[in-house]
Amino acid sequence: MSYGLYAAAAGMDVQQARVDTLTNNLANTDTPGFQQDQVSITSFPDYLSVIRLDGSNSAALGTAAFGPLVAGSTTDTAPGPLKKTGVATDLALSGDGFFTVAGTGGQRLYTRDGSFTVDPGGYLATATGQQVLGTSGPIPVDGTGFTVNAQGQVKVGNNTYNLALTSFSQPGLLRKAGNNLYTAPTAAGAGPAAGTTVTQGYLEGSNVDLIKEMVDIIDAERTFESLQKVIQAQDGVMKQSAQLGNPS
Repeated sequence: MSYGLYAAAAGMDVQQARVDTLTNNLANTDTPGFQQDQVSITSFPDYLSVIRLDGSNSAALGTAAFGPLVAGSTTDTAPGPLKKTGVATDLALSGDGFFTVAGTGGQRLYTRDGSFTVDPGGYLATATGQQVLGTSGPIPVDGTGFTVNAQGQVKVGNNTYNLALTSFSQPGLLRKAGNNLYTAPTAAGAGPAAGTTVTQGYLEGSNVDLIKEMVDIIDAERTFESLQKVIQAQDGVMKQSAQLGNPS
């Protein structure tokens, strides 16, 4: 068994995961409120190598590692820069809170993407149609102008609605659900986002650092290519060993 072969192959898997994640980050550079992902890497458990001495006895040769392993991915929750749009339905958050939106079957979803619109029913909604929730349910805004203050109060004519802004004691437990939305298990510790403010007519930009992501993807691709050469070299050594062990 060639431990070097296994270690190089494991390293290639890690670099491929990095490339996939970095590519997705780059594709979302201009997505409002997008939070970039990072690959988490750990090591394979060490395995004990033994040698058989006779039919019933063996001796330990030591431990061997099989290289790195992708443990999963984490989301960088650092805020992105605010960009002025002047559009009344565009809302940006400052702080660690999230907008709360209605999912299917009463599920609550969360987003930092405040590029909202008005749905056919006249309610404030995400670009993909989920209604934005206030503390008393969906927020009707159609037919009149509306304003949103820093505390998240939506004033529509003589009516005032409060945006349901949510923060989490364990934000690392949030999981991306597509369309720039998150799901949150109970353990994430959802609660009111008391320290979060809202700015109307602005959008929070992506927190992706374009230059850093491009440098990292080049590094991952070069490392992948280097590990390919290691495997080719290991394969050549194994072929030569087989020829020496079986002379024609």
